[in-house]
Amino acid sequence: MRIDLAKGREDYFIRPTVKEMFNARGDPRQRANSINRLGRLAARDPNAVLWGATGANSLEDLTERGPFLGDKRNTIRRVFESSGDELIVLPPQYRIAGKDTQLVMSYFDSSLVRLDHPRVLMGLLGSDYRRSSDGRFDFVELCNESLTPDMLLREAFGLLAGTNEDQRRFAYAWQSPHDGGLRVVNPLRAIEAAEIKMYQDHVAFLTLAEKYSRSNNPNEKAKGERMFKRIDDLNAYEVLEHLHPGKFDLIQRVFRAHNHRTGWMMRTPSREYPDQIHQISLEDMPILRRGHIERQLMFGFNLKVYDNSVSKDNKKLGSEQAVRQWRRTPEGQLSSPDIFYTANAIAAAHSLRTTYKYFPGGFACGVLPFIIPRRELVELADTLRYRTVVLDRKKSGYKAGEWELKSLNKTEISDLLMHAISVIGYDRLCSADPSNIGLRDDKAAVSFYKGDRNLAA
Repeated sequence: MRIDLAKGREDYFIRPTVKEMFNARGDPRQRANSINRLGRLAARDPNAVLWGATGANSLEDLTERGPFLGDKRNTIRRVFESSGDELIVLPPQYRIAGKDTQLVMSYFDSSLVRLDHPRVLMGLLGSDYRRSSDGRFDFVELCNESLTPDMLLREAFGLLAGTNEDQRRFAYAWQSPHDGGLRVVNPLRAIEAAEIKMYQDHVAFLTLAEKYSRSNNPNEKAKGERMFKRIDDLNAYEVLEHLHPGKFDLIQRVFRAHNHRTGWMMRTPSREYPDQIHQISLEDMPILRRGHIERQLMFGFNLKVYDNSVSKDNKKLGSEQAVRQWRRTPEGQLSSPDIFYTANAIAAAHSLRTTYKYFPGGFACGVLPFIIPRRELVELADTLRYRTVVLDRKKSGYKAGEWELKSLNKTEISDLLMHAISVIGYDRLCSADPSNIGLRDDKAAVSFYKGDRNLAA
C-alpha cells in the first residue's frame, strides 16, 4: 500500500483510477479514451507496457488471438518479475465481473483452497490418515502431530500448483472443528490487514510513544521504549511529521467479552472512511498459558471474528462480512454460518496477538491461521493494484461492444494472488508465523510518500 501524506486522510487508502495511471506516465491528453491512451503510450515507449500473455506484443495480440487459456502461471511469473514501472495489460479472460464475481465468491470447493482436504492431510500425515466421520479436521491427530498453520498452508498451496490454472480461486478455507461452519481467508484481505496494522502503529507512535515513555508505570514505560526503538527501525520520524490521522485511527481493546482471555471486543479504524470504526468481536482467540501448543492450535482453527461497521454517531452500517456469511447454496449450508475474515477483523486479531507477545502474566497467543505477507507479496499486490489493467468490452451506451481498460477489482486480484502463492512459492511470499516475518517485510506493508518522495526509504 502506498499512502501519499500530501493528501487528506480520506484519500490515504484510495487506489488510482485507470485515468490516473496514464496521467502518472506523462500522457497529456487526459480526455482521450483509455484504449487510445494505451496506443500512444506503447508507440512512444514500447518498454512502458507489459502485455500480460505469453507471446503477446501488442493490443491486437490480446484482442484478436483468442483466449490465452493455460497461461495464467506464466503471466503471474512475468508480472512478479517485472522490475520497472510498466503498465501491465491483461487479456479479457482475466476479467471477473457481475454474476461471475458472485459465483467465484460462493465458497464452492472449486473456488477455495481447502486446508482440510484429504490430500493435504495425507501429504503431511501419510496414508494412515483417516478423516473424522463428520468430514471435519481430526483435531486429535492434528494436535498430536503439531500441524501448524504454516505446514497446512504450504502443503495446500503446493497441491494447487497441480490443478487447473484457469480455475478461479478466491480464498483458502477449512471447516471449523467446533461448529461445522467454514472459516474463509482471502489473501488480499490478509494483506490489507497488515496495512491497517502498520498504519495504526504509526498513529500510535505519533500519539502514544511520548506519553508512555514518560509514564511512572514500568509496563507503560517499557512499551514507550519499544515504540521509540520501532520508530528507529522503521526510519519513521519524517513520516510522523507529515502524518495527519483521523480521530478513530487506533486499534483498541474495548473490553473482554467474558472472563476468559479468549474473547475480546476490539475497535479498528476504517480504511476509506475516517469517521467510521469497525467493532470487532473475537471469540476463541488462542490465548493460553505458554506451552499449551495443542490447545492453541484447536482454538486458532475455530477462531470466530465478527465485524460491524459503525458510524461516528454509533449507527450500525453493516460490513463486508455480513454479505459473505451465507454464500453456500441452501442444500450445502450447515447449521452455523461461514465466517469470512475481513481485513479489519484480521488486523484486530494481529493487534491482540502483539499485545500478548509482551504480556507479563505468563499467557501467550498462538499462531493464527492468517497469512502475513512478506515484502515480495506486498509488492506483487501493489503491482496489481497500481499499475495493472484488464481489457473489457463496454456493456452499454452507443459504444457498447468497444474495448476499454478497467483497473482490477478485489476478486480479480485475489485470484491472481492465490495462484501466485502457488507458483512463486508459499515460503517466498508469506508465512502465518510472525517470527518468520522480518523488518524488511514490515516496512513494505505501507510505503509513505509526500508527493513522489518516499519518506522512509
